[in-house]
Amino acid sequence: MKGVGRIYQQTFVHTASKVAFAKLYDRKTPITAADLLNDLMLSRCCES
Repeated sequence: MKGVGRIYQQTFVHTASKVAFAKLYDRKTPITAADLLNDLMLSRCCES
């Protein structure tokens, strides 16, 4: 994207359940990968 700089995509694909998630970040660090997994786990375990 022009004027934004580098953008990194973290993707999680679970082939057995045919579910995929993606999230965009402005840096490439282990924290961003942990953030994606944290979001996925919290959204799944805390649904009402």
